[in-house]
Amino acid sequence: MPIQPQGDQYITYITALAFSLRLNDRLPENSTRAMSIDHVGLGGMKDLDAAQAFYEKALAPLGFRVRMTIPGEAIGFGTAPCQPNFWIASSPVGRGNAPPSEAAAHVAFKGTQDQVRAFDEAALGAGGKCNGPPGFRTNYHPFYYASFIIDPYGNNIELGGEPRFIMAMVLVYRRD
Repeated sequence: MPIQPQGDQYITYITALAFSLRLNDRLPENSTRAMSIDHVGLGGMKDLDAAQAFYEKALAPLGFRVRMTIPGEAIGFGTAPCQPNFWIASSPVGRGNAPPSEAAAHVAFKGTQDQVRAFDEAALGAGGKCNGPPGFRTNYHPFYYASFIIDPYGNNIELGGEPRFIMAMVLVYRRD
């Protein structure tokens, strides 16, 4: 089922994709390390609606609100439009192919496509299990490239990001 941005977030989502500049590719190597965690997810919510109500109230003082939903599966919260960085999910792993008993938590790191491929190879070599090989995840958005690994302790570890190019789009509308 496709991700559904909330209400007015459709335009924001399109705009965010259209003007997505991968500035990390232009910054010194050490400056890109400051924010490499992209999002975290908690699974196993037996009543997703009740969990949503709890987290909406609990996280409101921090500026978090619902940013995306995957109906019946997961809800993404964030402080900025179309940037859900805290997810709750009905299944133990949220989005992924791991058996329900395996993954306890989900953590996603940001990286380039080259880093995604290197991460996948290194993690598999270190004993991880493939939970989604490197590739585009168009169900998230058309340009998201990621790999998913189940670590030896059952956690779903993701590395993903957009490709290294700049898109441009002009939205023209008429006000009457």
